[in-house]
Amino acid sequence: ITNELNSRMNGTVKHVLIDAEGNEVADCWVVVEILAGVKHPVAQTLTVNNPKLWSLDDPYLYTLRSTISEGDKELDRVESVVGIRTIEYDIDKGFLLNGEHVKMYGVNVHHDGGAMGAAVPARVWERRLEILKSGGCNAIRTAHNTPDPTFLDACDKGGMLVMDEAFDEWTMGWNRTLARQGKNEYGYYQYFDQWFETDLRSMITRDRNSPSVVMYSFGNEIPEQSTARGAALTREMQTLVHSLDGDPNRLCTQGASSFPAAIESGVTAAMEIPAATYRLPFYGAIRASNGLGIMLGAETASTVSSRGTYAFPDEPGMMVKRDCGQSSGYDTEYCSWSNLPDDDWAVQEDNPWTIGEFVWTGFDYLGEPTPYDGYWPSRSSYFGILDLAGLPKDRYWLYRAHWNRSSPT
Repeated sequence: ITNELNSRMNGTVKHVLIDAEGNEVADCWVVVEILAGVKHPVAQTLTVNNPKLWSLDDPYLYTLRSTISEGDKELDRVESVVGIRTIEYDIDKGFLLNGEHVKMYGVNVHHDGGAMGAAVPARVWERRLEILKSGGCNAIRTAHNTPDPTFLDACDKGGMLVMDEAFDEWTMGWNRTLARQGKNEYGYYQYFDQWFETDLRSMITRDRNSPSVVMYSFGNEIPEQSTARGAALTREMQTLVHSLDGDPNRLCTQGASSFPAAIESGVTAAMEIPAATYRLPFYGAIRASNGLGIMLGAETASTVSSRGTYAFPDEPGMMVKRDCGQSSGYDTEYCSWSNLPDDDWAVQEDNPWTIGEFVWTGFDYLGEPTPYDGYWPSRSSYFGILDLAGLPKDRYWLYRAHWNRSSPT
Protein backbone atom coordinates (compact mmCIF):
# COMPACT_ATOMS: atom_id res chain seq x y z
CA ILE A 1 0.00 0.00 0.00
CA THR A 2 1.28 3.48 -0.83
CA ASN A 3 -0.03 6.47 1.10
CA GLU A 4 -0.09 9.33 -1.40
CA LEU A 5 -1.80 11.68 1.08
CA ASN A 6 0.03 14.50 2.83
CA SER A 7 -0.83 13.15 6.26
CA ARG A 8 -0.57 9.94 8.22
CA MET A 9 -3.56 7.64 7.93
CA ASN A 10 -5.09 4.72 9.77
CA GLY A 11 -6.39 2.59 6.92
CA THR A 12 -8.58 -0.49 6.98
CA VAL A 13 -7.41 -2.98 4.38
CA LYS A 14 -10.13 -5.48 3.49
CA HIS A 15 -10.29 -8.40 1.06
CA VAL A 16 -13.56 -10.04 0.04
CA LEU A 17 -13.76 -13.14 -2.15
CA ILE A 18 -16.86 -13.29 -4.35
CA ASP A 19 -17.95 -16.42 -6.22
CA ALA A 20 -19.23 -16.57 -9.79
CA GLU A 21 -22.81 -16.23 -8.55
CA GLY A 22 -22.04 -12.99 -6.71
CA ASN A 23 -21.94 -14.43 -3.18
CA GLU A 24 -19.34 -13.26 -0.67
CA VAL A 25 -17.69 -16.49 0.48
CA ALA A 26 -14.70 -15.25 2.52
CA ASP A 27 -13.22 -12.01 3.86
CA CYS A 28 -10.44 -10.66 6.03
CA TRP A 29 -9.37 -7.20 7.17
CA VAL A 30 -6.68 -5.38 9.14
CA VAL A 31 -6.08 -1.78 10.30
CA VAL A 32 -2.65 -0.38 9.45
CA GLU A 33 -0.98 2.94 10.16
CA ILE A 34 0.82 4.39 7.12
CA LEU A 35 2.98 7.51 7.14
CA ALA A 36 2.56 10.13 4.42
CA GLY A 37 4.26 9.23 1.15
CA VAL A 38 5.34 5.81 2.42
CA LYS A 39 4.87 2.29 1.01
CA HIS A 40 3.68 -0.25 3.55
CA PRO A 41 3.53 -4.02 2.87
CA VAL A 42 0.41 -5.80 4.12
CA ALA A 43 0.03 -9.59 4.19
CA GLN A 44 -3.32 -11.25 4.88
CA THR A 45 -4.72 -14.76 4.63
CA LEU A 46 -8.18 -15.72 3.38
CA THR A 47 -9.67 -19.06 4.36
CA VAL A 48 -12.18 -20.46 1.86
CA ASN A 49 -14.35 -23.39 2.92
CA ASN A 50 -15.11 -25.96 0.22
CA PRO A 51 -13.74 -23.92 -2.69
CA LYS A 52 -14.68 -24.67 -6.27
CA LEU A 53 -11.41 -25.52 -8.01
CA TRP A 54 -10.22 -24.07 -11.31
CA SER A 55 -9.57 -26.89 -13.80
CA LEU A 56 -9.24 -27.47 -17.53
CA ASP A 57 -12.80 -28.77 -17.83
CA ASP A 58 -14.35 -26.38 -15.30
CA PRO A 59 -12.32 -23.14 -15.12
CA TYR A 60 -14.21 -21.69 -12.15
CA LEU A 61 -13.27 -18.11 -11.31
CA TYR A 62 -13.75 -15.89 -8.26
CA THR A 63 -13.43 -12.12 -7.89
CA LEU A 64 -11.18 -10.76 -5.14
CA ARG A 65 -12.26 -7.26 -4.07
CA SER A 66 -9.52 -5.34 -2.23
CA THR A 67 -10.40 -2.02 -0.57
CA ILE A 68 -8.67 0.61 1.58
CA SER A 69 -10.87 2.74 3.80
CA GLU A 70 -10.37 5.43 6.42
CA GLY A 71 -13.33 5.49 8.74
CA ASP A 72 -16.44 5.23 6.59
CA LYS A 73 -14.69 6.62 3.50
CA GLU A 74 -13.45 4.18 0.85
CA LEU A 75 -10.19 5.49 -0.57
CA ASP A 76 -9.31 2.84 -3.13
CA ARG A 77 -10.66 -0.37 -4.63
CA VAL A 78 -9.17 -3.05 -6.89
CA GLU A 79 -10.98 -6.12 -8.20
CA SER A 80 -8.97 -9.10 -9.43
CA VAL A 81 -10.22 -12.25 -11.13
CA VAL A 82 -8.66 -15.29 -9.45
CA GLY A 83 -8.96 -19.06 -9.41
CA ILE A 84 -8.24 -21.64 -6.73
CA ARG A 85 -6.22 -24.69 -7.74
CA THR A 86 -3.10 -26.64 -6.85
CA ILE A 87 -0.15 -27.50 -9.11
CA GLU A 88 2.81 -29.78 -8.53
CA TYR A 89 5.78 -31.12 -10.49
CA ASP A 90 6.66 -34.62 -9.31
CA ILE A 91 9.57 -36.89 -10.27
CA ASP A 92 7.27 -39.92 -10.46
CA LYS A 93 3.94 -38.43 -11.54
CA GLY A 94 4.95 -35.50 -13.75
CA PHE A 95 2.68 -32.44 -13.72
CA LEU A 96 -0.30 -32.53 -11.36
CA LEU A 97 -3.29 -30.18 -11.48
CA ASN A 98 -5.49 -30.45 -8.38
CA GLY A 99 -3.69 -33.71 -7.61
CA GLU A 100 -4.42 -35.30 -10.98
CA HIS A 101 -1.80 -36.09 -13.64
CA VAL A 102 -2.02 -33.91 -16.75
CA LYS A 103 0.14 -34.36 -19.84
CA MET A 104 0.79 -31.02 -21.51
CA TYR A 105 -0.44 -31.06 -25.10
CA GLY A 106 0.74 -27.57 -25.89
CA VAL A 107 1.50 -25.16 -28.70
CA ASN A 108 3.63 -22.05 -29.07
CA VAL A 109 1.66 -18.91 -29.92
CA HIS A 110 3.15 -15.65 -31.16
CA HIS A 111 1.80 -12.26 -30.10
CA ASP A 112 0.05 -11.47 -33.39
CA GLY A 113 -3.45 -12.37 -34.47
CA GLY A 114 -2.65 -13.13 -38.10
CA ALA A 115 -4.60 -10.78 -40.36
CA MET A 116 -5.60 -8.77 -37.26
CA GLY A 117 -1.98 -7.72 -36.69
CA ALA A 118 -0.59 -7.13 -33.19
CA ALA A 119 -3.57 -5.22 -31.70
CA VAL A 120 -5.65 -8.38 -31.23
CA PRO A 121 -9.34 -8.10 -30.24
CA ALA A 122 -10.39 -10.30 -27.32
CA ARG A 123 -12.72 -12.39 -29.47
CA VAL A 124 -9.82 -13.43 -31.72
CA TRP A 125 -7.99 -14.94 -28.74
CA GLU A 126 -11.17 -16.61 -27.51
CA ARG A 127 -11.84 -18.15 -30.93
CA ARG A 128 -8.27 -19.37 -31.27
CA LEU A 129 -8.35 -21.03 -27.86
CA GLU A 130 -11.70 -22.68 -28.64
CA ILE A 131 -10.27 -24.19 -31.84
CA LEU A 132 -7.12 -25.40 -30.09
CA LYS A 133 -9.04 -26.88 -27.19
CA SER A 134 -11.34 -28.74 -29.54
CA GLY A 135 -8.22 -30.33 -30.96
CA GLY A 136 -7.12 -31.55 -27.53
CA CYS A 137 -4.61 -28.75 -26.87
CA ASN A 138 -4.46 -27.83 -23.18
CA ALA A 139 -1.39 -25.55 -22.89
CA ILE A 140 0.13 -22.43 -24.49
CA ARG A 141 3.67 -21.09 -24.45
CA THR A 142 3.67 -17.32 -25.03
CA ALA A 143 6.55 -17.34 -27.49
CA HIS A 144 8.57 -15.26 -26.83
CA ASN A 145 7.17 -12.19 -25.14
CA THR A 146 5.16 -11.07 -22.14
CA PRO A 147 1.59 -11.77 -23.28
CA ASP A 148 -1.35 -9.46 -23.77
CA PRO A 149 -3.48 -9.42 -20.56
CA THR A 150 -6.52 -10.07 -22.76
CA PHE A 151 -4.91 -13.34 -23.85
CA LEU A 152 -4.36 -14.44 -20.24
CA ASP A 153 -7.96 -13.52 -19.40
CA ALA A 154 -9.11 -15.81 -22.21
CA CYS A 155 -6.91 -18.65 -20.90
CA ASP A 156 -8.25 -18.17 -17.35
CA LYS A 157 -11.84 -18.30 -18.60
CA GLY A 158 -11.27 -21.05 -21.16
CA GLY A 159 -9.29 -23.51 -19.02
CA MET A 160 -5.89 -23.43 -20.73
CA LEU A 161 -2.49 -23.91 -19.04
CA VAL A 162 0.10 -21.19 -19.77
CA MET A 163 3.89 -21.01 -19.84
CA ASP A 164 4.33 -17.26 -19.25
CA GLU A 165 7.46 -16.21 -21.15
CA ALA A 166 9.45 -13.00 -20.84
CA PHE A 167 12.56 -12.78 -23.06
CA ASP A 168 13.83 -13.91 -26.46
CA GLU A 169 17.36 -12.65 -25.80
CA TRP A 170 19.60 -11.51 -22.97
CA THR A 171 22.88 -9.88 -24.08
CA MET A 172 24.77 -12.29 -26.34
CA GLY A 173 24.35 -12.95 -30.03
CA TRP A 174 25.00 -16.25 -31.79
CA ASN A 175 28.17 -14.78 -33.32
CA ARG A 176 30.55 -15.09 -30.38
CA THR A 177 32.86 -12.41 -31.82
CA LEU A 178 29.98 -9.94 -31.41
CA ALA A 179 29.08 -11.04 -27.91
CA ARG A 180 27.28 -7.80 -27.02
CA GLN A 181 25.25 -7.56 -30.22
CA GLY A 182 22.34 -9.76 -29.25
CA LYS A 183 20.30 -11.79 -31.70
CA ASN A 184 19.06 -8.72 -33.56
CA GLU A 185 20.66 -5.38 -34.31
CA TYR A 186 18.05 -3.37 -32.41
CA GLY A 187 17.08 -6.07 -29.93
CA TYR A 188 16.53 -6.20 -26.18
CA TYR A 189 20.25 -6.89 -25.59
CA GLN A 190 20.69 -3.10 -25.45
CA TYR A 191 18.52 -2.92 -22.33
CA PHE A 192 18.75 -6.33 -20.68
CA ASP A 193 21.32 -5.62 -17.96
CA GLN A 194 19.56 -2.43 -16.89
CA TRP A 195 15.96 -3.52 -17.32
CA PHE A 196 15.52 -7.29 -17.02
CA GLU A 197 14.77 -7.19 -13.29
CA THR A 198 12.23 -4.36 -13.70
CA ASP A 199 10.53 -6.02 -16.66
CA LEU A 200 10.45 -9.48 -15.08
CA ARG A 201 9.09 -7.98 -11.86
CA SER A 202 6.37 -6.22 -13.85
CA MET A 203 5.33 -9.45 -15.60
CA ILE A 204 5.22 -11.57 -12.44
CA THR A 205 3.28 -9.06 -10.33
CA ARG A 206 0.81 -8.56 -13.17
CA ASP A 207 0.25 -12.25 -14.02
CA ARG A 208 0.66 -14.08 -10.70
CA ASN A 209 -3.09 -14.09 -9.97
CA SER A 210 -3.91 -15.90 -13.24
CA PRO A 211 -4.76 -19.54 -12.43
CA SER A 212 -3.88 -20.50 -16.01
CA VAL A 213 -0.20 -19.61 -15.46
CA VAL A 214 1.51 -22.80 -14.24
CA MET A 215 5.14 -21.96 -15.06
CA TYR A 216 7.32 -19.00 -16.01
CA SER A 217 9.95 -18.87 -18.75
CA PHE A 218 12.60 -16.19 -19.05
CA GLY A 219 14.49 -17.34 -22.09
CA ASN A 220 14.25 -18.76 -25.59
CA GLU A 221 17.33 -20.30 -27.16
CA ILE A 222 19.55 -17.86 -25.26
CA PRO A 223 23.21 -17.95 -26.39
CA GLU A 224 24.28 -17.56 -22.74
CA GLN A 225 23.04 -21.12 -22.20
CA SER A 226 26.56 -22.24 -23.15
CA THR A 227 28.24 -20.15 -20.44
CA ALA A 228 28.66 -20.10 -16.68
CA ARG A 229 27.02 -16.67 -16.66
CA GLY A 230 23.95 -18.29 -18.18
CA ALA A 231 23.67 -20.66 -15.23
CA ALA A 232 24.17 -17.79 -12.75
CA LEU A 233 21.51 -15.65 -14.44
CA THR A 234 19.13 -18.61 -14.47
CA ARG A 235 19.43 -18.98 -10.70
CA GLU A 236 19.19 -15.21 -10.17
CA MET A 237 15.99 -14.86 -12.18
CA GLN A 238 14.41 -17.91 -10.54
CA THR A 239 15.11 -16.41 -7.11
CA LEU A 240 13.53 -13.12 -8.19
CA VAL A 241 10.44 -14.88 -9.56
CA HIS A 242 9.82 -16.80 -6.34
CA SER A 243 10.30 -13.69 -4.20
CA LEU A 244 7.41 -12.13 -6.10
CA ASP A 245 5.09 -14.99 -7.01
CA GLY A 246 4.25 -16.50 -3.64
CA ASP A 247 3.56 -20.00 -4.99
CA PRO A 248 6.66 -22.19 -4.53
CA ASN A 249 5.15 -24.85 -6.82
CA ARG A 250 4.96 -22.55 -9.85
CA LEU A 251 8.38 -23.31 -11.32
CA CYS A 252 10.59 -21.64 -13.93
CA THR A 253 12.04 -22.85 -17.21
CA GLN A 254 13.57 -21.71 -20.50
CA GLY A 255 13.92 -23.24 -23.92
CA ALA A 256 17.50 -24.47 -24.37
CA SER A 257 18.84 -25.43 -27.78
CA SER A 258 22.65 -25.81 -27.61
CA PHE A 259 23.53 -29.36 -26.59
CA PRO A 260 25.64 -30.70 -25.03
CA ALA A 261 26.89 -27.15 -24.24
CA ALA A 262 23.84 -26.25 -22.10
CA ILE A 263 24.47 -29.37 -20.00
CA GLU A 264 28.21 -28.78 -19.66
CA SER A 265 27.71 -25.12 -18.63
CA GLY A 266 25.37 -26.09 -15.80
CA VAL A 267 22.33 -24.33 -17.27
CA THR A 268 20.10 -27.40 -17.45
CA ALA A 269 21.10 -28.34 -13.90
CA ALA A 270 20.18 -24.83 -12.73
CA MET A 271 16.76 -24.87 -14.42
CA GLU A 272 13.82 -25.80 -12.20
CA ILE A 273 12.12 -27.46 -15.18
CA PRO A 274 14.74 -28.48 -17.76
CA ALA A 275 13.39 -27.88 -21.26
CA ALA A 276 14.67 -28.17 -24.80
CA THR A 277 13.72 -26.86 -28.20
CA TYR A 278 13.91 -29.93 -30.49
CA ARG A 279 17.15 -31.93 -29.85
CA LEU A 280 15.34 -35.23 -29.21
CA PRO A 281 18.56 -37.31 -28.91
CA PHE A 282 19.58 -35.27 -25.83
CA TYR A 283 16.37 -35.69 -23.83
CA GLY A 284 17.81 -38.42 -21.61
CA ALA A 285 21.03 -36.51 -20.90
CA ILE A 286 19.09 -33.33 -20.12
CA ARG A 287 16.93 -35.17 -17.63
CA ALA A 288 19.96 -36.84 -16.03
CA SER A 289 21.65 -33.45 -15.53
CA ASN A 290 18.80 -32.15 -13.35
CA GLY A 291 17.59 -33.49 -10.01
CA LEU A 292 13.88 -32.93 -10.71
CA GLY A 293 13.83 -36.02 -12.94
CA ILE A 294 11.44 -34.64 -15.57
CA MET A 295 11.81 -32.56 -18.70
CA LEU A 296 9.71 -30.64 -21.18
CA GLY A 297 9.69 -30.08 -24.93
CA ALA A 298 9.48 -26.27 -25.08
CA GLU A 299 9.41 -26.41 -28.90
CA THR A 300 8.65 -29.52 -30.90
CA ALA A 301 8.15 -30.59 -34.51
CA SER A 302 8.53 -27.36 -36.54
CA THR A 303 6.92 -29.22 -39.41
CA VAL A 304 5.90 -27.01 -42.34
CA SER A 305 2.75 -27.28 -44.43
CA SER A 306 0.28 -25.23 -46.48
CA ARG A 307 -3.46 -25.73 -46.16
CA GLY A 308 -4.94 -27.36 -49.26
CA THR A 309 -1.63 -27.96 -51.06
CA TYR A 310 -0.79 -31.60 -51.88
CA ALA A 311 2.52 -32.37 -53.55
CA PHE A 312 3.69 -35.63 -55.05
CA PRO A 313 5.63 -37.77 -54.53
CA ASP A 314 4.44 -37.83 -50.90
CA GLU A 315 7.64 -38.54 -49.01
CA PRO A 316 9.55 -36.95 -46.12
CA GLY A 317 11.83 -34.06 -47.06
CA MET A 318 13.89 -31.38 -45.33
CA MET A 319 13.74 -27.69 -46.41
CA VAL A 320 11.79 -28.60 -49.55
CA LYS A 321 11.12 -25.64 -51.87
CA ARG A 322 8.77 -25.37 -54.84
CA ASP A 323 8.20 -22.73 -57.47
CA CYS A 324 4.70 -22.11 -56.07
CA GLY A 325 6.10 -21.04 -52.69
CA GLN A 326 4.02 -23.62 -50.77
CA SER A 327 4.81 -26.64 -48.60
CA SER A 328 2.96 -29.91 -48.91
CA GLY A 329 -0.13 -30.39 -46.77
CA TYR A 330 0.73 -34.05 -46.16
CA ASP A 331 2.80 -33.14 -43.10
CA THR A 332 5.95 -34.79 -44.38
CA GLU A 333 8.21 -31.73 -44.69
CA TYR A 334 10.32 -30.18 -41.96
CA CYS A 335 13.24 -27.80 -41.37
CA SER A 336 16.95 -28.32 -40.96
CA TRP A 337 16.70 -28.23 -37.14
CA SER A 338 13.40 -30.04 -36.71
CA ASN A 339 11.46 -33.24 -37.28
CA LEU A 340 8.03 -34.76 -37.86
CA PRO A 341 5.38 -35.02 -35.06
CA ASP A 342 5.68 -38.82 -34.92
CA ASP A 343 9.30 -38.50 -33.75
CA ASP A 344 8.26 -36.40 -30.74
CA TRP A 345 5.40 -38.74 -29.89
CA ALA A 346 7.69 -41.76 -29.97
CA VAL A 347 10.16 -40.14 -27.55
CA GLN A 348 7.39 -39.00 -25.20
CA GLU A 349 5.65 -42.37 -25.16
CA ASP A 350 8.92 -44.23 -24.59
CA ASN A 351 9.90 -41.86 -21.76
CA PRO A 352 7.04 -41.08 -19.33
CA TRP A 353 9.22 -38.52 -17.51
CA THR A 354 8.55 -36.08 -20.37
CA ILE A 355 5.74 -33.91 -19.01
CA GLY A 356 4.59 -32.68 -22.42
CA GLU A 357 5.27 -30.81 -25.62
CA PHE A 358 4.73 -27.35 -27.07
CA VAL A 359 4.42 -27.59 -30.85
CA TRP A 360 5.99 -24.93 -33.01
CA THR A 361 3.38 -23.53 -33.67
CA GLY A 362 -0.35 -23.46 -33.02
CA PHE A 363 -1.05 -20.89 -35.74
CA ASP A 364 0.90 -19.48 -38.63
CA TYR A 365 2.21 -16.04 -37.68
CA LEU A 366 3.64 -12.94 -39.35
CA GLY A 367 7.31 -13.41 -40.22
CA GLU A 368 9.77 -16.33 -40.49
CA PRO A 369 8.46 -17.89 -43.74
CA THR A 370 10.93 -20.81 -43.62
CA PRO A 371 11.83 -22.48 -46.01
CA TYR A 372 10.85 -19.54 -48.25
CA ASP A 373 12.70 -16.79 -46.34
CA GLY A 374 13.81 -15.10 -49.56
CA TYR A 375 10.67 -15.79 -51.60
CA TRP A 376 8.34 -12.90 -52.39
CA PRO A 377 5.49 -12.58 -51.43
CA SER A 378 5.87 -15.09 -48.57
CA ARG A 379 5.59 -13.10 -45.35
CA SER A 380 4.20 -15.52 -42.78
CA SER A 381 5.26 -18.84 -41.32
CA TYR A 382 4.33 -22.33 -42.52
CA PHE A 383 4.76 -23.91 -39.06
CA GLY A 384 1.21 -23.66 -37.77
CA ILE A 385 -1.18 -26.55 -37.34
CA LEU A 386 -3.74 -23.87 -38.26
CA ASP A 387 -3.19 -21.23 -40.93
CA LEU A 388 -3.02 -17.44 -40.59
CA ALA A 389 -6.84 -17.19 -40.57
CA GLY A 390 -7.20 -19.92 -37.96
CA LEU A 391 -8.41 -22.55 -40.42
CA PRO A 392 -7.21 -26.10 -39.72
CA LYS A 393 -4.55 -27.68 -41.88
CA ASP A 394 -4.57 -31.46 -42.27
CA ARG A 395 -2.00 -31.62 -39.46
CA TYR A 396 -4.52 -30.19 -37.00
CA TRP A 397 -6.54 -33.40 -37.35
CA LEU A 398 -3.40 -35.50 -36.86
CA TYR A 399 -2.77 -33.75 -33.54
CA ARG A 400 -6.44 -34.00 -32.61
CA ALA A 401 -6.35 -37.77 -33.12
CA HIS A 402 -3.36 -37.98 -30.78
CA TRP A 403 -4.39 -35.36 -28.18
CA ASN A 404 -8.17 -35.38 -27.89
CA ARG A 405 -9.05 -38.41 -25.77
CA SER A 406 -12.66 -37.33 -25.07
CA SER A 407 -14.15 -37.54 -28.56
CA PRO A 408 -13.18 -39.43 -31.75
CA THR A 409 -11.54 -37.77 -34.74
